[in-house]
Order: sequence, then structure tokens, then C-alpha cells
Amino acid sequence: MKYLSVLLLILAMLFLTGCFLEPGVPEPEPEPNPGLPTGIVHSIVIEPSNPTVVVGESVVLMVHAYNYPEIEEIYIDGDKITWSDSCGEDVLDPLTGLSTVYTANSEYDVSNIKACYEWPEVEGCPFPQYLRTGTTIYVVEE
Repeated sequence: MKYLSVLLLILAMLFLTGCFLEPGVPEPEPEPNPGLPTGIVHSIVIEPSNPTVVVGESVVLMVHAYNYPEIEEIYIDGDKITWSDSCGEDVLDPLTGLSTVYTANSEYDVSNIKACYEWPEVEGCPFPQYLRTGTTIYVVEE
């Protein structure tokens, strides 16, 4: 069953990265992925990592969460993830969730995208706890 979910994840990533997509703006990933186990989130990463995008085109970015010490992908609540960019407005949509769509703008050569996950409340800790990750998107002319 574990191998089947990995295979489905690979096929989904191929689909979302454009191997099977028609030209146009891709759709964000549906949420959540109930097939993943639950656990304590140790780290988060954005996939694809450091993509190159042609001006005017889009790419789907997705957060994956991992536990420790197994380093296995686990379920994460997309409502607790916020996306931000260093380059301006209207390049990410939506700004919350497991995935977002980045649309390349001709004004920028490089965009630094960040995802922030707010952990559930920890007993005895009055402050929110966060995990952050980022990726760099390289925008090129066709």
C-alpha cells in the first residue's frame, strides 16, 4: 500500500509539473491527502525545488511535511500553511493551503517564495510555533 501511494504521488507530481497538462494556468492541488500517516511535523519542503518558469506561465508549488527520525512524508493541515513572496503582489494564488500557483511576472528575474506552517498549540507554550521553508523561482524569457 505504501508503494502505491508513492506511485500515485509521483504521477500527481508529473501531472502537476506539466508533463500531461494543456497550456494555461494549472490548478492548485486538492486538499488534504488522507492517505498519508499522521505524526509530529519535523520539517517541510516546497516541491518542485528551484523551478525555472517562462514569463507569463505558471507552476504549482506544493508543501510536503516529514517526520523524524523516519523522514517519511506525513499528513499536514493545509489550513495552517501560508505562502508569501519577495517580489510583489498577485504572483501567488491562493495564499493559504498545501499548494499555490505561481505565475511568472516579467518584472522579476528571481522570486523567493516562502511557506510557513503554524504548529498546533503546544501545552505550556504561550507563543505560536512555526516551521518555514522556501524556494527560489527563476523567471526566464522564452
